Amino acid sequence: MTTELDPKRREALQKMQDLRARFSGRLRERVLQLRESLEATAAEESGALARAESLAHRLSGTAGSYGFPEVSRLAGELELVLRGASFNATQARALMRELETHVELKSA
Repeated sequence: MTTELDPKRREALQKMQDLRARFSGRLRERVLQLRESLEATAAEESGALARAESLAHRLSGTAGSYGFPEVSRLAGELELVLRGASFNATQARALMRELETHVELKSA
């Protein structure tokens, strides 16, 4: 016996799949932006730490919403490291490498 989804549910599922695919297509770009912001913190550029924290926060939330739990977890951990009172650059770089590996980026 085959269970058919009602048309509205099928349409909603298709929209979610489309949104997930779009997010997935931009994931590499978002991770690269985060890496650039993190590198800017090492160069002590003004506002770089806050920018990196914001990018990590947004990536964590959207990745979780679109079904990328590991990306969400790693970005969330990075956000906490970036937010901490005693910023640990070594820990931040390690999390960034792990995030890049997960989304199959090579560290430059």
